[in-house]
Amino acid sequence: MTNKIDAKHRLLLSRKSERDKLTKRRRIRDLNSQAHEIANQLSVINLCCFELRDSLAGELNGDQLTRLDTIAIAVAEAADLLDKVSENLEAISSFTGGERADSTLLLPLSANTGNVYHISPELKPRR
Repeated sequence: MTNKIDAKHRLLLSRKSERDKLTKRRRIRDLNSQAHEIANQLSVINLCCFELRDSLAGELNGDQLTRLDTIAIAVAEAADLLDKVSENLEAISSFTGGERADSTLLLPLSANTGNVYHISPELKPRR
């Protein structure tokens, strides 16, 4: 009788462990997807700064140019932080139950999320 109880208890623990691994994988995948979306939005901000600077080339004074440069620097620093987040996600995924990191966990769910906004009418999406 004791063996049956122990076996059943081990089975329940292993199912919970598997469920926890799947939950962790989903969380990692979700975090990676969110990081990808943030990177998309940073790209939009960077493009807006570039187009604004280009369209107002002769009209901007030194202070205004400095502010645009500050935005561009902040975008670059945020992108660096996202790289660190991605590295941390990779490290976390490598600790899921002693398994090797699953590279599919580190990729965005979809490269075509539809959340990239087209700023300029001249820029048409490529298909």
